[in-house]
Amino acid sequence: MRPVLFEFGGQPLYGYWFFYGLGMLLGVLVCLFLGRRRSLPFWRLWIVCLSVILGGFVFARVSFVFFDSAFDGYIDLGKGGQVSFGGLLGALLVLMITAIAMRLPLRDLLDAGAPSILLAQGIQRIGCLCNGCCHGPVYDAFFSMRFPKVVNLQGEIIGTPCFVHHLALGIVDRTDLFSLPVVPMQLVSMTIALSVAFLGIWTFLRGRLQGRLLWLSFAVYGTLRFWAQWFRPN
Repeated sequence: MRPVLFEFGGQPLYGYWFFYGLGMLLGVLVCLFLGRRRSLPFWRLWIVCLSVILGGFVFARVSFVFFDSAFDGYIDLGKGGQVSFGGLLGALLVLMITAIAMRLPLRDLLDAGAPSILLAQGIQRIGCLCNGCCHGPVYDAFFSMRFPKVVNLQGEIIGTPCFVHHLALGIVDRTDLFSLPVVPMQLVSMTIALSVAFLGIWTFLRGRLQGRLLWLSFAVYGTLRFWAQWFRPN
């Protein structure tokens, strides 16, 4: 996997941010579709979605800066990433605040927002796979993956996070081109998020668990992610 998908006009397109944006876009479309099924006004829904995107991004980035002490890299999107639970918390808070401000029925909006937010989260994990972050433990099997060394113009090793982590542990050296094989926990996290999202969409369309869908979805997702976190060495 490569952190940079390709270059356009001399500017790199990072896989992490491409799939981050794609996840946001598809999440908005799903939220608009589900919200309209409950007869929520389109333009108010659109404003809520844009607010949730902004809130989720800011909370996720601030959480990363805080927990990783990366205070010098907040603006530079080429450095670091996001903390998913920070993003989920921010998205939820902004969703509730804007629902009240826009005078929308909170229960219906939360039901529509639950699978939409988790769908975005799942797709964004593909970006983590491209970036080489959020990886699993060293394990050599047919499903394992190696992540490449990334060197800047000054010859300094700056990535991928998996390679840098293994370099710090002393299990690879500076002459190696790839990390040791690891479990691709990014795909596990993606599967968890997308499974809960699609189950939530199916439940929504069948008219079940009205007013409780977000809380149940987040409880299931949080439980499974808590289990998955134990397999992430970083």
